[in-house]
Amino acid sequence: MPNQPVPLDLAAWMQGPSPGAFARPQQATRGFAALAELLHCLSLLPAQSHKSAELAVAVSHLMTEFLGHMLNDYQQDVERRGAAPGKDVTGLIGRLPEPRALALAAAATAQLGSAGQEDEDLLHMLGSTVAGPKTSSALLALASEDELHDLKRAFQLSRSASTAGAEEAIAVEMQQRGLRAGIANFHLLTAVLAKDVHRVSLSLPKKRATTTNYDKALVRFFEQVYQGIKDHINLDLVKCVLMAGPGFVKDDFLGWMLQKATQSGDTQLLQKKSSFVSVHASCVHKQALKELLADEQVQKSIANTKAAAHLKALEEFYMMVQKEPDRVCYGPKQVHEAVEKCAVQTLMVVDSLFRNANMKLRRQYVEMVETARDQGASCQIFSSQHVSGEQLQQLSGIAGILRFPLPEIGDIDSDAGLSDAGAEEEKEKMPQEDADDFM
Repeated sequence: MPNQPVPLDLAAWMQGPSPGAFARPQQATRGFAALAELLHCLSLLPAQSHKSAELAVAVSHLMTEFLGHMLNDYQQDVERRGAAPGKDVTGLIGRLPEPRALALAAAATAQLGSAGQEDEDLLHMLGSTVAGPKTSSALLALASEDELHDLKRAFQLSRSASTAGAEEAIAVEMQQRGLRAGIANFHLLTAVLAKDVHRVSLSLPKKRATTTNYDKALVRFFEQVYQGIKDHINLDLVKCVLMAGPGFVKDDFLGWMLQKATQSGDTQLLQKKSSFVSVHASCVHKQALKELLADEQVQKSIANTKAAAHLKALEEFYMMVQKEPDRVCYGPKQVHEAVEKCAVQTLMVVDSLFRNANMKLRRQYVEMVETARDQGASCQIFSSQHVSGEQLQQLSGIAGILRFPLPEIGDIDSDAGLSDAGAEEEKEKMPQEDADDFM
């Protein structure tokens, strides 16, 4: 009789690996590598079925459990031998997955793109394995240059905050080996969103006085960034282009770019050269956007824009919190009470509140804005996809600056939502255009 396929028991997989899987470290390492290969194969399927999606979730969960056990066993082994965590390279061999398997797992998770809890847990564990104090230096010391590049590309592809530490650890290791990473992230910032549009990453050799390899690599990096500007930035539409970073490479690039534009006759860029502004930032990643928008030079460059008005309102709010806390309110109930007392001078609302699934709550937020406007308040509608909107979201999505102190509203829970108890039943649904009028 032909062999019958054995059905997979996914429920058993979700319970995690059996203790016997870690009887010998090499067995667990090979098991993780096999699971990484399986996840990679699943990520290559042109379209996932329900069963393949379930299998991918089970594999991600099992790999997370594997890594947790392996990290724990490695730490216990290091403690038994009295070695320093992260420094014992020989003890690491065979006890944790090879860098190639880690890179394959990270790339496959990013490719699947389901962004479920199992995916985030796996990415967090992968990042902890590469960047954790117990294993980082030893694990990366064992990786070849190609494996370091694979790991870097895989974690960049994941675009997860859980892997930011791993990217930094890899960059440090590459720099120590003379493979400094040149990174340029392109972000489009409008009045309603902050969007990643392009990324350039190139390994730069360590700068030495006796060789021109660094200079050649830097020129290749500059050429790729220059082409990225040409392909992804419409200079006829943008108000300014910020060149930001922690060192002096941004200034070197700005001078090189203008020289390149002059030599190549790039009149469009030369006519817009005043739009390019060089500013300092602590890093080259998206989290630096908030820092940039607070810079005085940047604020002058984006003056008279909606983004500038939003940032100014937020800055005034935080300043008032420090100086006159009785003249601010945040949270739906506090703001509603202040509007009822005609006390709101500036109202800030994130647009996601107008898309609330509860129609009554949507109506209440719209009426609150209309009432505040009728009272002469300045109403600022923030985009949830913008840096300023993300800041406002941390204040429950709605806040206000008051005309006069209202110390009594401090007793209202800022996290309390609006209540629709006793509200009249709506006979007609609010058209979506009513909410769109405030965008």
